[in-house]
Amino acid sequence: MTLQEVIGTVLLTMGLAFNFLGVVGVLRFPDTYTRLHASGKVGTVGVAFLCLGTAMLSPENSFKLVVLALFIAFTGPVASHAIAAAVSRSEHLHHLNEDTLTTEG
Repeated sequence: MTLQEVIGTVLLTMGLAFNFLGVVGVLRFPDTYTRLHASGKVGTVGVAFLCLGTAMLSPENSFKLVVLALFIAFTGPVASHAIAAAVSRSEHLHHLNEDTLTTEG
């Protein structure tokens, strides 16, 4: 194996490990915001490692893969923020719809 193949394989393995940890985080964390943090942060880094590792192993596609990694690096946090804002708004609306004047018992 050449050095380029070793580096590409290491990057692919790191990407798989990051994505696996992101899935474990989504399954294990208790609420929406921590799950979103696990999927957003770890997923972005994992996909970047996968793209860079594939670029090392397939140099003819390296430009496309680097552009894809940059695109995901910029759009992943924006998507996570949009989801978090939507969850926050829906929780706020849910609390507004609760009847706080009723007394029980």
